[in-house]
Amino acid sequence: MLYILLACNPNKNTPPSIELISPADGASFEFGELVRFEAKVTDPDQLTATLKAEWTSDLDGVLSDVSPSAAGELIFGSANLSIGNHAITLIVRDDQNTQDSELLLVKIIEAGSNPDDTGGPEPSSEPGSEPSSEPSSESDKDPSIAQGVCAGGGVASDGLMISKSCFGPVKSATGNTMNDGQIQWRPLSNTLQQSQ
Repeated sequence: MLYILLACNPNKNTPPSIELISPADGASFEFGELVRFEAKVTDPDQLTATLKAEWTSDLDGVLSDVSPSAAGELIFGSANLSIGNHAITLIVRDDQNTQDSELLLVKIIEAGSNPDDTGGPEPSSEPGSEPSSEPSSESDKDPSIAQGVCAGGGVASDGLMISKSCFGPVKSATGNTMNDGQIQWRPLSNTLQQSQ
């Protein structure tokens, strides 16, 4: 009689798995814009809410270290990423320290710039034309009826100057950075845009 014993390890641990949802790999965002990071994680060996997760940037370090929800959702947003090309890594570990990781690339550009811009002059709409500095509508002519909102939440109600302490891009105005660190701008409309 021949007996065969099969070795069986009931304590075999399977690492967690990650599904990245957003942002899309290679996506570009303006400096100060809210970037939403979202992933779905699973682990057949333990409750997802007990997993440890960490989002990091090669430029800015640890971005978030929260545990996923009971449904395995990992969601957070950041408007504080520095300008440049970020390699964002999500690492998820279980209680036996097995892990999974995913990498995505995110580009943060200066507000108002084109992610594919080569740095050359902007093309004009008509050959030989100069860009106009004149307001384009009645509401643009009266800065007292509009406000500028910065991505960081600061509001300038005078419609003339926003100091450099106003963090991020102006969402409802167009302007130029001055040598003294201030932004000179004119409202695009009389509607206040909500900062995200």
